[in-house]
Amino acid sequence: MHSARRVALCSGHMIDQPDRATPRFPASREGFVAAAIAQTFASWNLGPDDLAICGGARGADILFAEAALDRGLTLRILLAEFEADFRRNSLQLGASDLAWEHRFDDLRKRGATISGRHERFGDPPASVSIYEQTNRWMLDTAVDEADDEILAVLVWDGQDAGDGPGGTAHFQRELLSLKMSPVVIDPRP
Repeated sequence: MHSARRVALCSGHMIDQPDRATPRFPASREGFVAAAIAQTFASWNLGPDDLAICGGARGADILFAEAALDRGLTLRILLAEFEADFRRNSLQLGASDLAWEHRFDDLRKRGATISGRHERFGDPPASVSIYEQTNRWMLDTAVDEADDEILAVLVWDGQDAGDGPGGTAHFQRELLSLKMSPVVIDPRP
């Protein structure tokens, strides 16, 4: 494996389903979040020598991935689920809305490397969610690949309780345990 000068990581909320009771990342905030990620990349002066790592879901991950490719970074997407399950659970906003799936497919066409957690690790212990395991995989990959610093962006409402184990709050705790301070972008209006 080729190591990178710097590694940028992302964890964050998915764009809300249209029927979400309490908005967390409404679709109307996509432009704001995309611009904030692009501005963060510019402030870090990321470029072709650097590596970006994310989970690939609609919302934060895809916006981060698109910004990374736009700046010429190498992009790795580490999937928590088998791709068919991932597409259903993390890309689709409904059976007729395939826009995020098309954007994901475009990332692959633009050169993203996509790897699956299950192929690498199999099933995690019962006490660990696949999302927690993937968070650790992302962080361990960053530590292994960085020649210089590891940077992180969280698209997060700051709430500790999310939609389940292994979410952005867990990723934040993992970053803090490694003495890393991420840039936090709040996607709420």
